[in-house]
Amino acid sequence: MSNFYVSGSTPSAPVTHVKLFISYALNHVTTDTVKDVFDTVFNNEVEQIEELAKTDRDTGKSFKLFWITLNPARHSPVWRFVDEIEKFGKASIIYESHKGKDFYWQVRLNKDKDKPVKTMPRIMAREETTSTNATAKERADVIAFTKTSAFSKLVDSVVFEGVIEPKLEPGEIKGNSVQRRKADRAKLQGVKETPDKRQRLEEQEEQPDSSTFPDYFP
Repeated sequence: MSNFYVSGSTPSAPVTHVKLFISYALNHVTTDTVKDVFDTVFNNEVEQIEELAKTDRDTGKSFKLFWITLNPARHSPVWRFVDEIEKFGKASIIYESHKGKDFYWQVRLNKDKDKPVKTMPRIMAREETTSTNATAKERADVIAFTKTSAFSKLVDSVVFEGVIEPKLEPGEIKGNSVQRRKADRAKLQGVKETPDKRQRLEEQEEQPDSSTFPDYFP
């Protein structure tokens, strides 16, 4: 399976192919001409030539695009050519010299465009307000709220497990609800619980009230 060289990426497998791109060639240039030139420069390593005819919008003149797929050897001059393209963005190949003038193509690495992903029809989700898409008024409202007592109370009530203990009201006892009820009852009675009295109160709490379940208590 072919693995093409892609600029700026790490290939998932050893690179076996390089695809080059000629962005402009005169209309009389053919695929055979391009193949002959690249085979001469790169030791017969051309595997495929693709051609596309275009028309210049401004001048109305026809021109062509070419894609050249090569299967270079490990020490092929193709890799030095690729390095030059990586460094300067493009490189040139002289395909003809006439009357002391060189005619050349500008060659780049081919960059395949990402194919659009087709999605199914769906209900558009309501956009959530974030720090990046909030309006100036929404940001001002948030800032104003952070200066209120309600915000301070909200922050104080947040419990970070293992970091911050729950905030207790003045006189509130840390512990479960049973312990807090006992403390509240003792506070209302105005007396300090003794061990014997505490045990009697616990036994009363454990026994059901007959008025609550009349069908089970004669």
